[in-house]
Amino acid sequence: MRQAQQLGLVLSAWLPLAAQTFTYQQFFTPRPKQGSYTYANGINGRGTVVGYDTYSTDRGHSVVTRGFRRNPGGTFGDPIIDPGDKGNLTEAWGINDLGTIVGYYSGATRQLGFVENSGNFTTLDYYPGGHTWALGVNYRGDVAGAFGTQIPPEHGFIAVNGAATQIDVPGAVFTEAFGVAADGSVVGCTAKGIQSLGFVRSPDGRYRTIAVANANTTCARGIDNAAHSIVGYYVDQSGGFHGFIYDYLASKGTSADEFSIIPVTTIDYPGGAFDTVLEGINDGGQIVGFAQSQQGGLSPAFGFVGTPAQ
Repeated sequence: MRQAQQLGLVLSAWLPLAAQTFTYQQFFTPRPKQGSYTYANGINGRGTVVGYDTYSTDRGHSVVTRGFRRNPGGTFGDPIIDPGDKGNLTEAWGINDLGTIVGYYSGATRQLGFVENSGNFTTLDYYPGGHTWALGVNYRGDVAGAFGTQIPPEHGFIAVNGAATQIDVPGAVFTEAFGVAADGSVVGCTAKGIQSLGFVRSPDGRYRTIAVANANTTCARGIDNAAHSIVGYYVDQSGGFHGFIYDYLASKGTSADEFSIIPVTTIDYPGGAFDTVLEGINDGGQIVGFAQSQQGGLSPAFGFVGTPAQ
C-alpha cells in the first residue's frame, strides 16, 4: 500500500495501546564461521529482508562484514558486496518494494553509501572528504542516512531525486536519520546534552524528539505510513535493550514544547533473556530486527522477522 497518511506532530493526551502479538522466525546467514553475527535491518512489503553479517576469519584477527538479502521463503541471495569495498565491510540497511537496496561500504579512505538495483551499484558521496551512510529508502527512492567527518557520521540527511538535504535536530549533539516513510517523514536518533532521544521530522521540516518513559536511551529506526507505526529500541535503567512499536495514530503521546513521551508496545524476543532491537517495519506490520543474549559477546546475535498474529 502506497497511499500515505501524513504523520501528524500535534500531540494530545494518549490512550493505552492494545497488546500486539507476533510469530517469529529466527535466522542466521548461511556463513557459519567463528564469531558470526547476523543483523537484520530492513524489510519490504514482500517480506524480503536485508542486513549484514560479521564474522571472524582467523580467531578474531580479521573481521569480514557482508550485506545479505533474505527472500520471503527463507533462502538467501549472494552476499551483497559493493565493488568499491576496500575494507571487507559492506552493510545493507534498507530495501523498498521495488527491490532497491541501500547501505554503505568501506572505501580506501572513507565509508560511502550505495544504492543497489539488480546488481548495479551507485555510490552516494554527499560529504566531500567525509563519510556517507545510506540507512533507509522509501518506495520513491528517497534515501535517509547520515554524513560527516566522524564515524558514526554526525549529521543526518534526506536525499530526494539525488539531492541531499542536511538534517540536524535543533540543539542536538548529533543527528542520524535511519528511516523515511512514503510521505517523506524521517525518523532517527539524536542526543541533547547527555540525553539520547529518537526524533521525527515531518515532511514540512518540523522536528519532534521522542522518548520512552523511564528509558535511558530511545532510538527510532524505522517508520511506515500504512502501518502508521514507528519502530526502534530503548535502553532501560538496568542497561537492557528492548524493541518498541509506536502507533502514532492510536496514541499521540504527552508533550512539552517539541519533546514527547510516547506510549509504546515493548517487543522482547521470546524464550530467554535477550537484548532486542527493532530496525524496520513494512506495510503489513511485519517487524524485523536482531536479538542477542544479555550475556553480550558471549553469544552471537541473530536476525528475526515478526509477523502479526492473525
